[in-house]
Amino acid sequence: MSYGLAKWIVVISFVAGIALGGVVVPPGESAVQPGPPAMFTWSEDQVEVVLSPGEATDREVTVSADTSLNGVTLAVTGPIAEFLSVEPETLLARGRNQEETVTLRFSVPAETPLGTYEGAVEARRGFAILTPSLAVVVRHWPSVDANILQFSYSPDSLPAGAAFGDPTVGPRSTNVTFISVPLIVDSNPPLSAIGLLVHSNPGLLSLTEWFDTHIDGTGVLAQAGSFALEELHSGSQALVLAEQVPEEYTGPPLSFAYVMATNDSSVASIALGQDNDLHLVGLDTADERRTLLRQIIETMRF
Repeated sequence: MSYGLAKWIVVISFVAGIALGGVVVPPGESAVQPGPPAMFTWSEDQVEVVLSPGEATDREVTVSADTSLNGVTLAVTGPIAEFLSVEPETLLARGRNQEETVTLRFSVPAETPLGTYEGAVEARRGFAILTPSLAVVVRHWPSVDANILQFSYSPDSLPAGAAFGDPTVGPRSTNVTFISVPLIVDSNPPLSAIGLLVHSNPGLLSLTEWFDTHIDGTGVLAQAGSFALEELHSGSQALVLAEQVPEEYTGPPLSFAYVMATNDSSVASIALGQDNDLHLVGLDTADERRTLLRQIIETMRF
């Protein structure tokens, strides 16, 4: 058969296929049209953890789909792959919309450079990736450990050459422990930076009950909306300064935030040191200082 005749046969076949309402599939492509994609659902849009050098932690999420999950495999992608493993790696749920729990196991080697690492957990069926993937962020930050309380902070939130020093714990009273955290810049003398008070909560009051009892006895702050109740990534609750304190307030000195331990056994309040000189190291604006304080309360662990 000549080349010219073969070409005309292909053209005629293409036109005939269209006339008959058929679909002409180019060579090498499948004639099977894909159905609607599976509706795959994670219990969270993104998982974010803050870990110090050598630290490890677990987080649990659930997955479900409008089809069976049996045989779906999970894979970690991106730079976080060296810090994260998943269990199980192969899902077993057979029913539609049946949830299955997945454990995310994080472990950061001590020698890992500080910084923020991102990636995802992908669900795969064969060669197909079920969307959406679960976004994961690991913030590998330095930490401050005062035994009864720890927190982490981003190196980028401090000026170059600056870091928090070892905390000083004390004095202590029956129900309150004071913690002072200095800021050290290069070889200069430490600067007063952060002050924390850890209050025991033997009655296991809720955070708002504790605040009303010990801080806002007259209800002036609650009426003015001076503090906003927030749920932190750590699972703790916090009352964070949100509005101006009214002149009518006559209670004890106020802190930037009050954070409840996840077991309700204590409340930590945080404020800048009374004689802080943070402006000397470049933290000049209220926004910069607020950002630093927010990092501390978001990562606070009792």
